[in-house]
Amino acid sequence: MSELDDLRRVAYGRTSTPEEESAAAAARAELEARERPVAATEAAEPEKPATLEIVDPSDEPGYLHQLATTWRVWAVPAFATFVIGIAITVASGLLILRSIPVGDGSAAPTVAGAEAPVPGDLDSATAKLNNRQQPEDLAHEFAPPIAPATVHLLHTSAEQQIYAAFSDNGDICLMVVDATTNDSGSTCLPPELFAAQSVWLGTSMGPNSVTVRWDGLAVTQTWK
Repeated sequence: MSELDDLRRVAYGRTSTPEEESAAAAARAELEARERPVAATEAAEPEKPATLEIVDPSDEPGYLHQLATTWRVWAVPAFATFVIGIAITVASGLLILRSIPVGDGSAAPTVAGAEAPVPGDLDSATAKLNNRQQPEDLAHEFAPPIAPATVHLLHTSAEQQIYAAFSDNGDICLMVVDATTNDSGSTCLPPELFAAQSVWLGTSMGPNSVTVRWDGLAVTQTWK
């Protein structure tokens, strides 16, 4: 018989004297003290196995704030670069606009919506371009198809220098040089078309435009 069995016998056995009753009470207390940890252990829930918990970063506190901060880091420089790019593009466009003819002399300019051809003096133009060149005729270099040996200065002002020349294939050419930027525009016409309408070139000068015409005798400028 085990010790626990002896305690149970004393604790729950019949008593007839105060001494036996006191011994039974002490045995019951001893049993209760010994059985309490066992009962608590048996009642405890079994330990759960360890598990790996996957956390979504978007659920973490402050994640949206981190995204907003990161967005500002790259978005502000990107926006600044975009604005600078637009400014450079506009400035480049304005610079190019100064050197591109707005009319090339292939058709006569219109006045109040109607055609206004001005015949050219082909003999006078040919004689002018075949004359000996002077130093002022060589002040500006022109790219092909302009024939350099035939370039002649027709008119000069604070805004423009106006030249005429033959092209490599014998066309009559009118060249306008911007006195401020040294940019130039040119147009060439076959001799028969020059005789019918002379040669003209429309250019942009800042907010204004000017049409330059040469009929073989004189240069005319029409500002708008």
